[in-house]
Order: sequence, then C-alpha cells, then structure tokens
Amino acid sequence: MATAYRNLGLAYARNGNDLARALASMNKAVALSPDDPRLYYELDLLSEAAGLPASDRLKKLNGNQPVVMKSDESLSKLVMLLIQEGGYDRAILLLGQHHFHVWEGGGSIHDVFVDAHLLRGLKRLERSRPREALLDFLAALDYPDNLEVGRPFQGGRESQIYFLIGIAYESLHDEIRARESFRKAVESRGDPSEPSAWSDLDYYRGLSLTKLGESQKGERLFAGLQSIDKTRLQAKPDLDYFAKFGERQSEFSRLAQLHYLIGLGALGMNDRQKAVKEMSQSVRLNPNHVWAHFQLRRFK
Repeated sequence: MATAYRNLGLAYARNGNDLARALASMNKAVALSPDDPRLYYELDLLSEAAGLPASDRLKKLNGNQPVVMKSDESLSKLVMLLIQEGGYDRAILLLGQHHFHVWEGGGSIHDVFVDAHLLRGLKRLERSRPREALLDFLAALDYPDNLEVGRPFQGGRESQIYFLIGIAYESLHDEIRARESFRKAVESRGDPSEPSAWSDLDYYRGLSLTKLGESQKGERLFAGLQSIDKTRLQAKPDLDYFAKFGERQSEFSRLAQLHYLIGLGALGMNDRQKAVKEMSQSVRLNPNHVWAHFQLRRFK
C-alpha cells in the first residue's frame, strides 16, 4: 500500500504539478512504511518543490533520524537542511560519521561538506574567532575518503576557499600568508558548472585581485558577472523537479543561480541596492540557496 501511495504522489507531481495531493499521498506512504529512508528523501524533494519552510522539513527528518541515516540520499538532505538552518556543528559531525557511497549525482556531497565548513568559518570570523575560522577554511580544502569524491583536476572551489583563508590570515595580521592565499585564489581555475560562462568563483577571484592591488582586473570580472545574458532570465520557470530525483536541476534553481551571480557582480562593484535586489530574487526563486541567504544576512 505504501508503494501505491508513493507512486500516486509522484504521478501527481509529474502530471500537472499538483503538489498538494502529491504531498498528501507521500505522507500517507511514509506513515504506512516509516522505516523506508527513500520515502523521506522523496517526501523532502516534494516539500522543497512545494516551498515548505526549511525548518518544517528539517523537523520531519530530525524526528526520524535513525531511519534517515540508513540512506546516503536522505541523510544528505538532512545535512543540507541543517546547514540552511545554521546547524553547522551537527552537519559537520554527521558528514564525518557516515561513509557516503557514490551514487548518480552524488558528487555534490563534497559541496555540502565545503558549505558547512565555509559557513561555520564565516560565522566564527564574524565572532572574532579568526584562528578557529582558519581551521574551517583549511578543512574545506580536504577530500575525505568517507565522501568518495576525488579531488578535481582544476581545483574545484579553491578560488572561494583560498580567498577566505586569506581573509582569516589578514585577521591574524599575517600579511605574507594572506597575499599568498589571495594569489592561489586567482590562479585556481576551478571547474565551474554554472549555466553560463561565468561562475561565483570569478567573484572570489575578483575580490582576491583587489586585495592584491589589481582592482581593475577585479572589476572586469565583476562587470562580466553582471553582463550575464538577460535572455537566460526570461525563460519560463518549470517545476519539472521529478524527472530524475537528485539529478535534474529545476528551472527555478537555474534562474536563482543566475540572479545570484549578477548579485555578486553588483556586490563586487559596491552596488548594494542592485545586489540586494538580485539576491532577494535568487532566494524567492530558490529558498534553499544558502549563499544568497548568507549575503542577504550580511546586508542586514
């Protein structure tokens, strides 16, 4: 019976995007089979698409953690929600305790690991704890064996990480190591998977260039981010979220990322009003965009 309600829920989601009925059916499936971690994962995907608050989704997964931890996919959703809600310590603890096995589209678990450490480090930096922040930023460079994600050839998110390492060294009055880190941020080419020629890594390269006294080069990167093809923003959003769970990025998420990138460009050029506008649009389209949320919190 649980399988029947699950299939009915997915059918409601795929055919007409009737998310209210989809959620009702999936909740019945979970109630009938509360020991199936896959159902919690799929329920959260539906809840996310329906725009349910992250706090409500986290409560559901938290309340069933022993079951959720049986599956890489459901546990990854729990960890992502903890990060969204600022529970960095627990997110990092869970990431370290569990051995994640590579599944289709599962390479993003390392990005989750990086997000947890960078956001906790930034929180520590804001609280005048630069030594602890530096430890988090350095940890973000690691590729733990238990995540089963290999180090990318082009450096992954090193531009972002090394910029923040440089900021931590600045706070510790170590100018030599700070400049060395900023230079590494500029030199790392990364492996952007953005839907345009521009990436958020360009923002951190631009900030690093500015720190190194090459502000004109940095401004060119910020201008490039703001020049993202506007036709990409006019595409009609599509909630085809369920073609392949965990694999296909929804149209809303794609558009949210484009607004985020434009917002970063504006932020780099000190255009606060435009940056707030673009980041707010990003969060409206994708309430789970942790970095757009972070930037908006900084404005406040």
